[in-house]
Amino acid sequence: MAERYLVIAEVSQKQSYIFNRNELKINVRNSSAIAMVTESDYFKRAAGDLYSEQENLVYAGGGHSVLEFIAASEGEAEEKARRFCRLLTLKVYEDFPDIAFFTAIMKYDQKASPSRNLRALSGLLEDKKNRRLASFHQGSFGIEMTDPNDLQPIRVLQEGEEKALARLIDRKKREDDEKVLPAGYRQPERFAELGGTKDLSNFIAVVHIDGNGMGSRVSRFYEDLESRDLGWEEFRIEIRRFSEQIDRDFKSAFKDMDGQIVENIEAGRLDALSLQKGVLPVRRIITSGDDICYVAEGRIGLESAAAFLRSLAKKTGYDGKPYAACAGVCLIHQKYPFYRAYELAEELCRSAKSYGAKLSKADNGASVSAIDWHIEFGEMQDSLEEIRRQYETADGNRLEMRPYVVCTGADGTAVLPGRLYSHFRSQMASITSKTELYPAGKLKELRTALKKGEDAAKYYLVHNHMYDVALERYQDVVTELLAEGKTPDLCGSGLDRTLFIADPFAEDSDKKIRKHSTLFDVVEMMDTFLLLEEKKKEVAV
Repeated sequence: MAERYLVIAEVSQKQSYIFNRNELKINVRNSSAIAMVTESDYFKRAAGDLYSEQENLVYAGGGHSVLEFIAASEGEAEEKARRFCRLLTLKVYEDFPDIAFFTAIMKYDQKASPSRNLRALSGLLEDKKNRRLASFHQGSFGIEMTDPNDLQPIRVLQEGEEKALARLIDRKKREDDEKVLPAGYRQPERFAELGGTKDLSNFIAVVHIDGNGMGSRVSRFYEDLESRDLGWEEFRIEIRRFSEQIDRDFKSAFKDMDGQIVENIEAGRLDALSLQKGVLPVRRIITSGDDICYVAEGRIGLESAAAFLRSLAKKTGYDGKPYAACAGVCLIHQKYPFYRAYELAEELCRSAKSYGAKLSKADNGASVSAIDWHIEFGEMQDSLEEIRRQYETADGNRLEMRPYVVCTGADGTAVLPGRLYSHFRSQMASITSKTELYPAGKLKELRTALKKGEDAAKYYLVHNHMYDVALERYQDVVTELLAEGKTPDLCGSGLDRTLFIADPFAEDSDKKIRKHSTLFDVVEMMDTFLLLEEKKKEVAV
């Protein structure tokens, strides 16, 4: 019987490599380099005739690639696998010495199921990463040029090698860009091209989106394949199709989002942005399976992320199940450290997932697409937890209502209407339309009153004759809940009810439900938000 050896290859510490500079062009280039070194063309470049996509590639996805090597004679398959790993690792470190690259090799156990073998292979890789002797690279080797921007050493390659490598990276970048880019438009290469307006609104949005419950979804797919008693070859085909479909669907949602932005540009609804003709106010950085990162002009950061989540929810994967994902949006000035902004966007995404898990305990939030965000006005704190400590009011309530739910699955997860993103959008439209009725300064000063607590905020609105600011959107909250037979803890009436509201569907672990401001998120976002209208469906006559 022929021997089979499995190989797994993965890049570790991706984010620190991608975002090590505050230069958008370099960030995108680094992301393309990481994607390239775990794909077939690069395997062929590194290993030559030792590698064939048809014979060796099992699947690529989830940030890694799995390969197989088969031989009839004992020891030959193992030797091929080890030789491939040596050649590939050497080539990666020759081309990209700062990339943390790992491989693991395992003999296929014929007595175990295909899925058990793949899980064991992944376990070997994790053990290897955990055992590494150092998590840093050699900073300098003595005689090298130094980059004046970040004081890192600059490698000097032969001119032919450098041009060949640059062509490979550029080709990979173009291939991935073309999968998401609307015709007639290009993506910006510098933050300044995103469309910010100096002295008016010059924030950029760093957006991280991650699929919900994808690990559990893969496990369930494996279990389904096992129940069908598939052999290795059939199993290999199925998981490859499954992985490729995830990548296509997430890229398709990104392209849908870009398309909606283009429609709004061409309809004149984004004229407030300082855009060059044919340039999108969005730049793709990472589009790898269910892992998405991009930057956008700050005023469309929230709306673009919500558009992505809505588009993704309409798609169905290879396993016949719909998708859901969560988004974290960090709004910063261009000079803030990009890596720190991305870390905070990841934290915000986890916050949105955590809220979804509280709402939908049956599937741990896998069916809830939610969004959370933060606007950084001053010095950035170390963590989201520290940031959110500043959002407590003097009377013990919360200023922020976020995270918000963009969409839920077909099971009808119960959500407080005030925590639906659609309600946030409608209130944004409502309160920004009142800037002629109420001075913008008065609306912004409301933030200070809200921080003092519910009574102080109520007095501020009454004193400034701003009665309808709160009532217009939240007057239907109690009606909707009572119509559904629910009895939330909403005390009082009028402004008592609408300025702060409790969320009975996402109780804290101690069962104490603190109330959240219904206005703070909107007032805080007033200067950093533009609405993206969806294309209206044509009705057949």
